[in-house]
Amino acid sequence: VLAVAAAFHDIGLWTDDRIDYLDPSIQRMEEYARDTGRDAHIPLMRDMIALHHKVTTAPLTTMDPLILAFHDADSSAFTFGLVPFDMTTPYRANVAKELPNEGFHTFLVGRTMRHFASGQLLELGPAPMFV
Repeated sequence: VLAVAAAFHDIGLWTDDRIDYLDPSIQRMEEYARDTGRDAHIPLMRDMIALHHKVTTAPLTTMDPLILAFHDADSSAFTFGLVPFDMTTPYRANVAKELPNEGFHTFLVGRTMRHFASGQLLELGPAPMFV
């Protein structure tokens, strides 16, 4: 469940060339889950993807603990560790060393600017963390 949600959680950024990528990411995860016999896990994986960038964790605390853990881990990665999740600073530094950013944030800024410059950003839904 965790591996599938992690693999698909941002995939719509690339496969659908969208900044409002949550729905395309969820659709692609659901197709994969149905094709591979993981239908029973679709609701949990859908929530993990849909809620992974929520600004507030208030509604997440009453859900499956995996949703909150996925949210917290992604928030920590997205903020370069400013949102610390449940890791010590030395451990987080080791994770960053072993799993380098490789330009992901630069990619996001560029993609957002491209959409904004083309006028497409105005046609898209709100940023995923505020949905």
